[in-house]
This record gives sequence, structure tokens and C-alpha cells, in this order.
Amino acid sequence: MRFSGSLWPTCLVADLLEASKDETRGSRLGLTFFVVATGSVLASLDLFIVNIAFGSISASFPGVQPQQLAWVLNAYGIAFAALLIPFGRLADVVGRKRTFVTGLVVFVVASAVCSIAPGIGVLIAARAVQGAAAAAIIPTSLGLLLTTAPRERHTRLVSVWAATGSIAAALGPTVGGLLVQVDWRFIFLINVVLALPALIVLPRVPSVPGSGGRRPDLLGSLALAAAAALVVWTVSYSSDPDVSLWQLGVGALLAALFAVLFVWRSRRAAVPAVNLQVFGNHGFRAASAGMFFFYAGFGIMLVGAPLVLTGPLGLSPAVAGIAFGAGPAAAVVSTIVAGRLPSTPRTLGLLGGALFALGGLWWTILLTAGGSFWWGYLPGIVLTGLGAGLAQTAFIAGGTAGLPQHEYSAGAGVLNTARQIGSAIGVAVFVALTLGATSSLTGYTGAWAVLTAGGVLAVLAAWAIRDRSAEGGR
Repeated sequence: MRFSGSLWPTCLVADLLEASKDETRGSRLGLTFFVVATGSVLASLDLFIVNIAFGSISASFPGVQPQQLAWVLNAYGIAFAALLIPFGRLADVVGRKRTFVTGLVVFVVASAVCSIAPGIGVLIAARAVQGAAAAAIIPTSLGLLLTTAPRERHTRLVSVWAATGSIAAALGPTVGGLLVQVDWRFIFLINVVLALPALIVLPRVPSVPGSGGRRPDLLGSLALAAAAALVVWTVSYSSDPDVSLWQLGVGALLAALFAVLFVWRSRRAAVPAVNLQVFGNHGFRAASAGMFFFYAGFGIMLVGAPLVLTGPLGLSPAVAGIAFGAGPAAAVVSTIVAGRLPSTPRTLGLLGGALFALGGLWWTILLTAGGSFWWGYLPGIVLTGLGAGLAQTAFIAGGTAGLPQHEYSAGAGVLNTARQIGSAIGVAVFVALTLGATSSLTGYTGAWAVLTAGGVLAVLAAWAIRDRSAEGGR
């Protein structure tokens, strides 16, 4: 399988205008695109806008441990990972618009609760609800858009829809840094402001009734969420002297039991939370492992880089947001380039993992005592960003390419689940390695080394994606 540059827009506005040219469909298509793009932007923006506010959130809740603070990010990721696939299937049963509207309304309400949260517990709970709502928004948004458009315009609309999420990810840190300068609570209020216009025009968006049938197994999804949460808890508290070995052992045992329950339900349920049959494909197994390892390293970068900027390097949140935004911006560039390169998923995965590992190695060696922003930090964030754009494209394409067409949606859902759980575990590893040592650059060295290892393991996984599997072989 090779990639065509036509899948990536050279001009977002021009492509949207071209896609909406038909007078009889243009108004309806334009409104639908506006609504679903808003959902995509909110889900992407919320991931990259929150991490820049960790320092300010911690200051608002004195006495909050780093392990608790990490759940502000992880609660969102775990809920999103566990519910992404079943909510996508639920949308097919009850209707995409109905599921999308419910998700968007719940996301707005949860965002408002986050903005007024009186304590860290309420904030974490509201973030979990946000993640669940995002799991309803993302899989339904594209389907809602394509239902409105003629088939010959689907490819272009997919590219524009994907670009909106990438641009939101690139702008998220900068916007978050500016809002945090005023108050960190505004990073959640902006979700309400952005969503209100979409909610107003939603009644004019056409809907397609659901197909009916059996609803997906939510017990398996809850088991997956519990297993992931317990693994994250066990890892993040593994270096805490106040947590005993037997407590960690109980956490690990419960995680294993919930994981077994998840697999059992996925094998026995009529409509399982995750279709485990996709793991019968060698390329898919390799891509899933690559996605997991890569995003474990990515989770470390997502939390560690902003803390370095606002801590040891002494930048204000606004400047730190711009500085961190260099990574997502580089990812947008490399994602567009990946769409134009005549390369196989294996080649892109090798290159993306290598660039990411090189960025981590750069920080491990040069972002230490006496390291500077320009020479120590900036090259590393650009390298990791470039690697992220290539690797994500590679593992999604390499994982789904060898699957039969009827398994594409299940495969893409599993890959995104591996991505979110890997990122959550990466955050937990970062907390365990840097507990009480984030005031100096040397306190991050171990975390950067693990980040590097995540990139190396992603390279090995990419190597295992055989080109023949990308051509349809099993």
C-alpha cells in the first residue's frame, strides 16, 4: 500500500469551498461540516490544551500529589479508549446524529463542571465524563459528514476533517498558555464557547436513522477501563514510599483480573467491546504494538515537556505554550509529507520511530544541568513532533491495510484504544520516575530515557510490519 498526496489538503478553505460547491447541497453540507469539525476540534484541542496548565492546576489545589494531578489527563484518555469502539457501534444502532448530539451536549456540560471544580476529585471525574463524551463524538462525526456528501467528494472531505484535528492540536498549547495566564479554568470554558454555535445549528443537520440490532457490550468496555486504570495507578504509585508493596500487588492483581474479564467478554458477547479477531493479522498485531509503545513515549513527552518549560527553564505559561506548540506544528508538517511520500507503512514507521527516539536521546544527553532552551529543548521537541506525524500515519495505515474491508472500523478502533492506553501508561511512568524531582533538569533524565526506549520499540514494531501484509495478505 502506498500513500497518495491527494489525501492531504494544500488549502483547507479552498478544499471546503470546492466540496460544498453544489447549490442544492452546499448549505446542508456546510452546516454539517461546521458541526462535526467543531466536535473534532474540541476533542483534539482538549488533549493539548490541558497539559500546559498542570502547574497552575497544582497551585490551585495545594497538597495534591503528582499522581493525582496526572489523572486530570489520564481520566480523559482511559474513558475515551474504553468507550470509543462501543460508542461507534452504538451510533450505528441508534443513529449517528443522536449519538453525536448526546456526546457534544455531555462534553459541554462536563467542560463547564471542570471550569468550576472546587476540588481535584470533581475535576478528575468531570474529565472522565469529557473523555466518554469525546468517544461518542469522534466516531460519529465523520460518518455524519459523509452521509451528507456525495460519494465522489468523500476523499476530500476526509482530508479536510482530519486537518481540522491536526490544526487544533497544533494551536492547543498556544491557546492554553494564553488562557492559563488569566486562569486555568478558562481552558475548559473555551469548550463551551466553541460548542455553542454548533449546538445552535445542530437541528438543521440531517439525520439518518440507526440500523437497529443488538447494542454493544458495555460490560467489556468497563472491564477494559478498570484494567487500564488499575495498571496506571500501580505504575504511578510504584515509587511512592507511602504505598506498600502489598497494595501495589493488589492493584496489579485486580488489573489482571479485569483484563481477563475483558478478554472473556470480548470472546463471548454477541457484539463485543473489541473485536479480537483483528489480532489474527500479523501486520495488525505489529502496528498495535507500535502504536502502544510509541504513545507510551508520547505520553511522557506530553506531560514532561510543558513542566520543563514552566519549571526549570522558567518560561511563563503563554511562552511555554508557544514553545511546546512547535512539536504539534512539526507533526502537522510531517503528517502532510507522509501523505505525499511514495512510502510503505513500514518505511514511515521506521522513520517516525527513529526521529522520535532521536528526540528523546537529544533530551537525555543535552537537556540536563545547564541545558538551554534553544540548544537543549527546541531540537528535541521538533524531532519528536516530526516522528509523531509519521508514526501515527504508519501504524494506522499498516494496521488496517491487511484487514478485510468489513474489519476496517474495528481495526481503527483498536489502534486508537492502544494509543490512548499507551499514553496513559506513559504518563504514569513519568510520574513514577520524576516524583519530587521536577525542579531541576536532571530530574527528568530517566523519563527522557524511557521516552527514547518507546521510540526504539516502535521502530522494532514497524520492522515487523511486512510489506506483503500491507498488500492484503494475511
